[in-house]
Amino acid sequence: MVRLLFSSLYCLQKGAIFIDLSVVKRTKIN
Repeated sequence: MVRLLFSSLYCLQKGAIFIDLSVVKRTKIN
């Protein structure tokens, strides 16, 4: 149970980093 929670948190962090990178790329292009 705890392991599943940690893995979900890790995936959320990766997703947030991916979103931040895409936003930075959009602002640089614009």
